[in-house]
Amino acid sequence: MTTLRIIPVLLSALLLASCATAPSPNDSASRALNEMKAVARPLPPKPDPKDARIAELERQRAALESELAQVRSSLAGDVDQARARTSALESQLSQRDQELAALRNATGDKERLAGQLSDAERQLSAKDQELAALRSGVGDRDRLAAQLAALQGQLSSKDQELAGLKGNAGDRDRLSSELAQAKQRITQLEQQLEANSHELAGLKNAAGDREKLVADLAAARQRASDLENEIGRRDQEMTALKGALDQQKTSLAEAKDDLSKLLQAEVAKGNVTMKQLGDQLTLGLATTLLFDSGEATLKPGGADVLHRIGGVLKQYPDRSIHVAGHTDNVPIKGRLAKTYPTNVELSQARAESARQALTEGGMAPDKIEAKGHADSRPMASNSTAEGRQKNRRVEIVVGH
Repeated sequence: MTTLRIIPVLLSALLLASCATAPSPNDSASRALNEMKAVARPLPPKPDPKDARIAELERQRAALESELAQVRSSLAGDVDQARARTSALESQLSQRDQELAALRNATGDKERLAGQLSDAERQLSAKDQELAALRSGVGDRDRLAAQLAALQGQLSSKDQELAGLKGNAGDRDRLSSELAQAKQRITQLEQQLEANSHELAGLKNAAGDREKLVADLAAARQRASDLENEIGRRDQEMTALKGALDQQKTSLAEAKDDLSKLLQAEVAKGNVTMKQLGDQLTLGLATTLLFDSGEATLKPGGADVLHRIGGVLKQYPDRSIHVAGHTDNVPIKGRLAKTYPTNVELSQARAESARQALTEGGMAPDKIEAKGHADSRPMASNSTAEGRQKNRRVEIVVGH
């Protein structure tokens, strides 16, 4: 406006000057007109620094918005991945709990327990790898949180700058709206971070369960090792017992065969009986073969039979020998009662005589036990002479 007021004054001055000199009317007028046009040319507008500042703020806001979008996308992917891994880990931990329960109930099955332990070790190794990956995800979360905090600080600074331009910028409302949207995105990111924190807390609990699982596996491994050692020890015992049993069966069968050949004639006469029950062989010798009536001294023929029996049984030193004396139920009377008051003493004396004859045949004395049973273990009824004769006997029991 000041420039327009100056132009008429200058025009008047130029006209007066041209009239004073008056070189040429036309030339003077033309020159004056040109000079007025030059003076009247509009000045270029002066740039407003506020517009430049607003443009710079808009550029920075766009860059921040792009960076926030990238952070949100990265954080969403990390949260989804953490959720998927957590779900898989919980499923695998549940499966491991079931396998551990099965392992604890399977102590009698060495091969199946070993297989389950091998599977558990492989799954534990896979879980370790997944937990390592999740821990790496925790580091990414912390980095994203730091970036978000930096962005919040930058946005706060921009907010202050925009507040200073409220009365001077024509786009204040638009910038305020965009800033509100940016703040809303920050709130959403904070909520996602909080949710991620809960999930990470769950992962820490899962890590604690893993430590318990490792301890349970170590205990199961130790139990399996103990069971394996116990099974090995019992296998050795069973092998040894089986070998000893087989040897005893073989030795008993051989002893029976040798005695059958040795006593074939006496068995045929009815003076000797042979009976096998399990791992025990019993030789029954009639007292008429061994002793005179009422006597405990062996007859020569009876002593010879016992010597030969001793010679056979000495070949089986692992066998125990029990010599048992038996009588009928007729009480001892007369002069014999002074020596043998009852049948107990008579049966004991006859058992000792038989034992002595067996040792003379070559058996070790400490391998033979002698005992008199009197009439306490009859083979037949004592009501008949035939039954009483069967009850009067000496038995040689070959045991293990």
